[in-house]
Amino acid sequence: MNVDDYQALAMRTSPEGHDRLLNGCLGLIGETGEIVDLVKKWKFQSGDHAEFPKEKLIEECGDVLWYCAELATGLDDSLAKLYEMAACEFDDMREINECAPVELTAGRLACIAAKPFLTWERPTTEDEKWKVVIQAEIKSEIVGMVAMLRDFLEIHCASSLEYAMDNNITKLRKRYPDGFDPERSLHRDEGGGNE
Repeated sequence: MNVDDYQALAMRTSPEGHDRLLNGCLGLIGETGEIVDLVKKWKFQSGDHAEFPKEKLIEECGDVLWYCAELATGLDDSLAKLYEMAACEFDDMREINECAPVELTAGRLACIAAKPFLTWERPTTEDEKWKVVIQAEIKSEIVGMVAMLRDFLEIHCASSLEYAMDNNITKLRKRYPDGFDPERSLHRDEGGGNE
């Protein structure tokens, strides 16, 4: 699946008429928090012989990608274009991430996730130049998030962004066969209760 296809399929489950920027900003924080929580539980609560929660982490990375697509759509931009920028601009971070333990990379994801919200939260203004600056900063953070996700998936999960995208769309098609449904969103049983 290419990134343009992913964005179009992901946005099939984005409700119409809501603030995509605010939803995207808050969603990034929440979903990266789930990644950090999984890593923390694996490292500190599961014991020495616990299996690394690779598949669950891949699923959560797919959810983070969904919010990246939400933000890109809210900015009238292409996630594919931002993905290409990530591949070029953040190759120097790859070497750092390869040497880092999984908990440090997960923590970096969470730190990057907060930045779009901090940018979005600035007082709104009618000044178009200011809006352009804010949008450019959020796009830059999306690029950083995609690069960190790529590294996290490849280094720690032996996976890829493409696999996480495919996995995410498969989950969303099952959960929302006819597009987003608020009732299904609030009341879903996935074996462990509602998320």
